[in-house]
Amino acid sequence: MAVVGVLDSLAAEERWLYPGFLAMYAAIYCVGQLALLRRWAWPLRLDGASCLISLAHGTPAALAAAGPILALPPEARGFAAPNTRFQDHVLDYSFAYFTMDLLHYLAFLPGDTLFIAQHVATLFVFVTCRYLVRHGAYALLVLLVLAEVTSLLQNVWTLAGIWRAEKPAAARVYRGAVAALLLHLHRRQGRRRPALLPQDEPLLPVRPGRRRHPVVGAHFLDRRRRHRHHGQQPVDLEPLEGALQRTEAEHDEEKHVGVSSNHAVA
Repeated sequence: MAVVGVLDSLAAEERWLYPGFLAMYAAIYCVGQLALLRRWAWPLRLDGASCLISLAHGTPAALAAAGPILALPPEARGFAAPNTRFQDHVLDYSFAYFTMDLLHYLAFLPGDTLFIAQHVATLFVFVTCRYLVRHGAYALLVLLVLAEVTSLLQNVWTLAGIWRAEKPAAARVYRGAVAALLLHLHRRQGRRRPALLPQDEPLLPVRPGRRRHPVVGAHFLDRRRRHRHHGQQPVDLEPLEGALQRTEAEHDEEKHVGVSSNHAVA
């Protein structure tokens, strides 16, 4: 009920909320850099502070966007539908996050041009939808929900991967919950393959000499890349290789049993 009350009050709010959202993300970032993560090595503090503002953005934005999306009548769905006040607030919330994270990259990681370009392109889409055409928020928020649905786990994975050498609890989170998610995605990848993707094209990244493994979110790959820039070890996936191989073996066995059953029936 508290969440519903917050959403209702946000929908009724007429003020421009972008400056307040940006100040909130800046405060979270500074608290992370100067207080919570002050004992971490500098490159890891950069990753940690970025994860903190991503945690503040991802799940709240997905939840805030999902409710109104489902509640919209059919005629209000689509690119031609004008933005509602609540949709504009959600766009401002995400706009502020991407602004803060872009400033973080420009200040401390200016060489990561690919991620900076991705943020600039995202901000262009948000600015166009929110302030220029004032239409199309429904479609953009659907993409936002899909993009942020695994944000919480991805950020927890990254932070636990950094912290696991010092905190046994972080190591358990890293090996347990995230491994379960990876196995779940791995088992489901064949059933949810996009129709336009060639069947011989792998959905998951493949390292030379190793079997493919799933990765949660594009941000994870970028954080692995930044670890390499700073001379740090990327988040280790080796403990999951055996489990993933066992899962593939189970799939192969299930397929073999299914084919044998079909031949027997025939």
